[in-house]
Amino acid sequence: FKRIYVDTIKDLIPITAIVALVLFITRELLDFSKKMLERKRELAAYKELISGEIKQNHFALKLLNSVLKVAVKFNNDNVESVQCNVHTDRYGSEYIFIDLGEGPGKRKVSMRLKNFSTEVFDSHLANLAKLDVKLYESVRKTYEQIREWKTIRNDLVCYLANEIQDIRSLYLTFNLRM
Repeated sequence: FKRIYVDTIKDLIPITAIVALVLFITRELLDFSKKMLERKRELAAYKELISGEIKQNHFALKLLNSVLKVAVKFNNDNVESVQCNVHTDRYGSEYIFIDLGEGPGKRKVSMRLKNFSTEVFDSHLANLAKLDVKLYESVRKTYEQIREWKTIRNDLVCYLANEIQDIRSLYLTFNLRM
């Protein structure tokens, strides 16, 4: 039976065509597996980059929260003789220097206020959306929140540089959004 079947196939399709078909299918399967592995590696790289940026932004958020608490405390306590200086370093981070009181009881507070970063997400936005829509949507929502925090941070710097007068509504907004 096998011999008849093999002879019939040989008569219908030449052996070279069968070998070519097998080689074509094998090559297509190998190309498909390569593409899948490449896609996995690319997605893993994007996840690593974005998670690093989110960790940096989490640190910046902690700094922002501590500076906001200090600013609101001084604002609510009506501390006399508060002088704030804002210094920006070459990397764009602000350093807040606060002098409290006068004379021998004078205290100084110094805090760093780091910038929030969205460069990694912004530069890989399109590719991330193509690779994994679910991850893209999740990360996009996080970065919307980070952009709001950027605005709050900039308003706080303006307040500490005496460009605006009242910070309480800003702090309440910040607490509601966290």
